[in-house]
Amino acid sequence: MKKKTIIMVFICLIVIIGIGTSYGYYLANFNVENPENNTNNIQTQTLTQVVMDMQGKIEGKEIYPGHKMVKEVIVKGIGNKDSLPTQASIVVTPSLKAFTGDVIWKLYKSETSITCNNTKKKYKGTYYEEGTCMIPTESTLELKGESEEANKNITVYPNTETKYYLVVEYLNKENQNNQLDNSFSIEISISVNQ
Repeated sequence: MKKKTIIMVFICLIVIIGIGTSYGYYLANFNVENPENNTNNIQTQTLTQVVMDMQGKIEGKEIYPGHKMVKEVIVKGIGNKDSLPTQASIVVTPSLKAFTGDVIWKLYKSETSITCNNTKKKYKGTYYEEGTCMIPTESTLELKGESEEANKNITVYPNTETKYYLVVEYLNKENQNNQLDNSFSIEISISVNQ
């Protein structure tokens, strides 16, 4: 019986050695071509980043009815050339208080600068300003309003700059004495549409 067990163990060893040798031969003959391509990198597409450059704050101090002012705003698209365009909104939010009905604003898109000048005048004891704005013919009116918030949907492409100009006019009307020593503000911002 001992002899049979030894023979069986010997036969099992021969079978295991045969299988191991065959497997080793198989592995030795298995080659990978282009081993530098064994890792696959997958990256998702990117959206254009949107930045609004405010170009400084405008403040009108001691202004009179008829005054006009302008603020330049630049919307920039940042990203590589293959970034997807981003849908965004330019938002204009007036806070007019006592000036409701006496202030109007317009948002223009223009590659050429828009400028405004004001000249102080007096008529029958009342002071006012004669404001004029130089608006280039190629500029386009994008939005206009008075006391209500308004927005303009835009598409922002990568590596672009688009210039906008917010023109604000304090209208010259009779009986504006109740607005003395008061103030109003108009905020402009940008939000990305989801």
